[in-house]
Amino acid sequence: MATCSINTLSAEAVTFQSVDPGQLPAVMAALLCRILQTLDPMATCNVSELMAEGKCFNCVDPGTLQVLIAQLLCNISDAIGGAMGGGVTCGAGVPTVAPAGGCGLYLRTNGQVWIYTAGAWEQKLE
Repeated sequence: MATCSINTLSAEAVTFQSVDPGQLPAVMAALLCRILQTLDPMATCNVSELMAEGKCFNCVDPGTLQVLIAQLLCNISDAIGGAMGGGVTCGAGVPTVAPAGGCGLYLRTNGQVWIYTAGAWEQKLE
C-alpha cells in the first residue's frame, strides 16, 4: 500500500532532486501516460498528438497550469477510486459524506487535506 505522508514522499522524492527542474514536466507526462495505459491498455501516448492537444494550455500562466494539473490528477484519482471503491475527492467545503470503501482522501480548494478512516473525517494538513 502506498504511503502518502509528507515525510515518506520527501524521502522517496530524493531521486527526482537530481532531475533538471525543466525536465520534470516531461517525467510527469510519462508517468501520467503510464497511468493512462494501465487504465486503458489500448491507449497511446503519441508525443505529436499530445503536443497538438496541449497547445490550448500555452496561453495559461505557469501557476494556473499547475492548478489545472492538480485538478486533472484529482479527477484521475477520483476515476480510479470510483473503480476501486475509494480514492481522492476534491471540493471547496468540509467533507461530510463517507467515501466508498471506508477510507478516502479529500483535498479542499483552500489547501486543506482530510483523511477518512475509522468512520470519521480528520483534517491532516492546512
